Amino acid sequence: WGVAVLALPLIAVLAREAEQPLRFVAAALISGVSFVGVCVAAGALGALLLARLLPILQRRLTWILVGAGVVVVAAVAIGAHQLGRNLDPGTLAGDVAGRLAFAQNPYLPPRWAQGAISAALASRWSEWARLTALLAATAATLAIVGEMIAARRLAQERDRLQSRGEPSGSLKTRSKPWRLPPLLPADVALLAAKDLRLFFREPAQVLQLGLFVAVLLFYLLMLPRMSHAFLLDPTWRPAVALLNLIAIAMALATFTGRFVYPLLSLEGRRLWILAAAPWPRSRVVTAKFVVALGLGLPVAGGLTILSGAMLALPWATTLAHFGAITALAAGLSACALGLGAYLADYQQDNAAKLVAGYGGTVNLLASLVFTALVIGGGAVLVTTLSGALGPTYSWSLAVAWVAVITALWTWSFLRLAWRSFGQLDRVVHHAGTAVTPH
Repeated sequence: WGVAVLALPLIAVLAREAEQPLRFVAAALISGVSFVGVCVAAGALGALLLARLLPILQRRLTWILVGAGVVVVAAVAIGAHQLGRNLDPGTLAGDVAGRLAFAQNPYLPPRWAQGAISAALASRWSEWARLTALLAATAATLAIVGEMIAARRLAQERDRLQSRGEPSGSLKTRSKPWRLPPLLPADVALLAAKDLRLFFREPAQVLQLGLFVAVLLFYLLMLPRMSHAFLLDPTWRPAVALLNLIAIAMALATFTGRFVYPLLSLEGRRLWILAAAPWPRSRVVTAKFVVALGLGLPVAGGLTILSGAMLALPWATTLAHFGAITALAAGLSACALGLGAYLADYQQDNAAKLVAGYGGTVNLLASLVFTALVIGGGAVLVTTLSGALGPTYSWSLAVAWVAVITALWTWSFLRLAWRSFGQLDRVVHHAGTAVTPH
């Protein structure tokens, strides 16, 4: 998402200044793909090495989350302090380039990628080829090292993680009392507490959610290093704000696709319990919708407000962006639940396989369509009608558009989920003996 939303527009802008625009675009895309290959290979290698840390994360999860919260608060405070300094005007390209020295180490891949794009911009093709080849060779080397480690350790680490038990000497014989979410009906609160308990019990899921948040937070906190050049340009500031909103929306779509879509299918072996429970079957879907909003909206909303503060946007604009991300959270969660119920596979208990299958792909495409309708439609209305109708009416039409589209989309997919999952007798019969009590 970061490459698609942030790098491609930058390449399109730089192509206007290139000596050979078409060759530059092709060369920049090749260098970008090579750099992404380095990142993917390094991420795969890091995932293998993290296997040894997961048991530690599970035992110390509370303290880790508290420490991460302290680091986030400190980083936001430092970023806000830096943003208030260096108010001298400057050009966007020159000021930004001068403040990215932290990525200029000649031994790091970001420097090679930047050098390759600069060389292609000036038609220095031999230098571009050398740096791009260095990126590709680094990606291949990291991938080979990852393959070697996986061949030796992957099966052992997986077996060790799956067979881990309680720590030696543990005297705990029962779990902690459940804390039900407030302001919810009793049945919805109980189901939501169950889903939240299962989510936070698995450190791998918490770690993945933390990585989603950390990547976006890191990007937003890098804005102060670019000084106020983009703040002083009346064209770039709304463009950067819109790109930030799209990046947060894409991360939210990734979150709902990875964590919300498989929720109903993963109930496969417990369907007979839900069928016998003394509440309407649609309440299971409602509880999962509440959980999805409770996990995704605070994070996405907080990042949206932080983006508005970093860009010094008017509070009305920041609130409008927050409303848009709230609408996206509701629509994307409902979409994931609706398609997750309609295309459920109750025989599969691996969430990763559910996400990578046919239903996960359909959910991804539907999420892209909804995001384009909400953000794209609202942005088009604001930009095209401001001159003719004035800012007030254009923003009012944009808000009405977002509200109507979100209401129709959310209600349609929630009804699909209620209807599909509500036929629990058929679902239990379809799931077979794997969910039949003995």
